[in-house]
Amino acid sequence: MLERSGFLLTRHWRDTPQGIDLSFWIWTGQGALLARFPGQRAVCFIARDQALDNDLFRHIAFQRKPVELVSL
Repeated sequence: MLERSGFLLTRHWRDTPQGIDLSFWIWTGQGALLARFPGQRAVCFIARDQALDNDLFRHIAFQRKPVELVSL
């Protein structure tokens, strides 16, 4: 994996049938770099005990997965 330090110039996302396409233009010591991450999934966090309104989510494919949050 290539690792470089840089300054974020722009960020953009686009919804596609394959998922979310993320694009970032970054300024590095070697010049501008385009980093693309196609086919990503949206993520959100809700409380575990929060009930989901089935009418609101019935037409959306989603996955609910418990995660442990840590404070740094």
